Amino acid sequence: MKKTVIAGACLIGVVLAAPYVTGSIAESETRNLLADMNQKSAEYGVTKITSYERGYKSSQVAYEYEMPAGLAALTDFKGTILYNCDYSHGFTGIDYSCNFQQNEGYQTFLQEEFGGEDPISITGGISAFGGLTQEITSKAINKTMDDGSVLKLAPSEIIVESGGDFSAYDVVAKLGALDMSSNDGSLVLSESEMDWQIETTDLGLFVGDYSMSMDSMKFSEGESSSADIKDIVITGSTSERGDKIDSTVVFELGSLDSQSEKPVALKNAKMTADILGVDAQALAEYQEFARNMQTEMIASLEKQGEPDVDPTQMMAILPILEKMLDKGLTIKLAAAGELMDEPNAIELDIKLLEKTSFTQLSAFMFDPESVLKSFDIRLNSSLNDKFLASEPMLKAMISKSPLFEQDGDDYETKVKIGEQSEVNGKKVSFQELQGMVMSGMM
Repeated sequence: MKKTVIAGACLIGVVLAAPYVTGSIAESETRNLLADMNQKSAEYGVTKITSYERGYKSSQVAYEYEMPAGLAALTDFKGTILYNCDYSHGFTGIDYSCNFQQNEGYQTFLQEEFGGEDPISITGGISAFGGLTQEITSKAINKTMDDGSVLKLAPSEIIVESGGDFSAYDVVAKLGALDMSSNDGSLVLSESEMDWQIETTDLGLFVGDYSMSMDSMKFSEGESSSADIKDIVITGSTSERGDKIDSTVVFELGSLDSQSEKPVALKNAKMTADILGVDAQALAEYQEFARNMQTEMIASLEKQGEPDVDPTQMMAILPILEKMLDKGLTIKLAAAGELMDEPNAIELDIKLLEKTSFTQLSAFMFDPESVLKSFDIRLNSSLNDKFLASEPMLKAMISKSPLFEQDGDDYETKVKIGEQSEVNGKKVSFQELQGMVMSGMM
């Protein structure tokens, strides 16, 4: 009986202590998360805790967010953004909700545009075992502006999840349909979905996968031109490979129909861009350099009304970019689709066979053959006569160029440039290749 009483007392003690413990852990996790984010992702702004009042079952936290200089200049926003969050301590973690009511400008905006009702809701939770969940939702918006233009936006939702170490994030967004119209034209977007799985490398680079899909997009400019795009999908990935970074972006659409002076009908289009073997350290240095330059230019713009551009300072970026000209750096571009109901395709691959410098590349004007021997360049294309008929100048060049061979209604070419150049399977000297290129341009 005594053991039962002791066990029960211990259980009651654990239950009573749980809110305090989870509140304490949540505060520690929140502070650690902000410190990590501010260190690794300062280019996206800095968030500070201005007050943290932790109680037994709840806490009130006030934050201050400072936009990055570039975004602040773009939005013409002065000062910082203040927001408050109310934390409710539970047995295994906390739940929270946040608002921007502390900002006078935001309160005025809500009163004028939404009758004082906040259309944005931010809620989430922090687990006592580590991890974060955040949900941002917006209510439907239907506004008529002073100029008569109309904005309609359906409800939207963004969900962010992170593991215990906050080094990786999953983000899912469902953006509501958008309809904007005015006397000048209109833009109509169907509901879209976005998905990111993001990790941060030791150098502060973001890697991971992402995707976006949208059923349709329509826009018009008066009665003179319009476009209807359907089945839009964008996917991409960025990954580490040793000390290199590889990235791929794929853009697909089911169809595009535009009405203007020169109508376009495109179906089953796909465009791919690969950049492989980028030096990760050089990329991190480039991002840091660009961020600092942007900050300095915006500061000078605010001080004297125009950006202070120092050409000597800008030249400092060249050694960073030169580090990226390493052996194995590869760029692949490809595009394919049905134009005028006929398939067309083009592919370009460029690979650097040895480490090079800008000084070596500058010799291209005087000795292009020696420079191109450092590369493996391949161009494959197939263009249909129906498409070329709509581009008379392009057809005139291709039809008389020895680089292209006609196969039925298609003009095809396969060109390889490097140590040994080839055109459509035949080995040619560099001088012969130059002649073929020039004859098609004359």
